[in-house]
Formats: sequence, structure tokens, C-alpha cells
Amino acid sequence: ASTSPSVPVGSEKQQQAAATPSEVSFDTSTPNPNTGKAIGIVVPEMPRGTVFHLRLTYKSLPETTALSWVAAEQTAGKAKPFLYSLCQMNFCRDWAPMMDTPSQKITYNASVTAPNGFLVIMSGNKTGEMTYNDTWTTTTFECALRI
Repeated sequence: ASTSPSVPVGSEKQQQAAATPSEVSFDTSTPNPNTGKAIGIVVPEMPRGTVFHLRLTYKSLPETTALSWVAAEQTAGKAKPFLYSLCQMNFCRDWAPMMDTPSQKITYNASVTAPNGFLVIMSGNKTGEMTYNDTWTTTTFECALRI
């Protein structure tokens, strides 16, 4: 995890803070096995009221309950498998580090890398696409609406 503290707009330090993210320490625990693991993040000391951004980089596990595959032979074209997410109830917390409750709504940015030829779609707006070595494509998304 990394943080990038924000300072008042127009300040000389604003650009420096945004350009120099810092690593922070974290740990995980399981306070309640029915709701998943908790992540504790220690942020550096900063003046009260300071706004900062926190970026988490993570990978989901294959056994997540929120992501499911449909085999290629079960799809209309019978050529490629289909991955879909089902984030009803509180399943989102099973594949993304978030408080998945009705009172905690979020915006997000996401990058998904998939083999070329696969169509990647999310609830956010597509903001970019970059192909690597004629093999993989990374598609980026932004959802500014709190969901």
C-alpha cells in the first residue's frame, strides 16, 4: 500500500506530494471468519485534516465466491470462457479489499489485463486500452459514481 498526502491547492508542496508516494506498513487479521480478513494500515503522521490518497494493489484468490467462470462450451460462441462477478449481499469483499455494506459506497479505478481477443467490460467507463506483445491487453476503467 502507498499513500500520497495532499496539501492545499496551489501549494508548491502539492506537486511534490503527488509525485512522491511513500510505502506504508500493513497487516491482516481475521476478527470474524464469517466476514473475511481485515487489513490494518499504518499511515505516516500528518497534520489533522490532511487529505491523502491510498492505493492498494492486490490479487484475488481462485476460490472467491464473487467471481465465477462459465466454460467456453457453455457460451453462445462456444469459443472462449466467460468470467462474471456477482457482488450481491457482501460478496465483493471476497475479491476486493473494501467495506462491502450499504452504508459504504465507493468510486473506483481499475486495470484488467486479459489475453487478446477477450472483451473486458466493467460498470465504470472505459478510459484506456494498451496491447502488449500481441498477446495481452490491459483495459482501464473509472467509475466516478459512488456505488
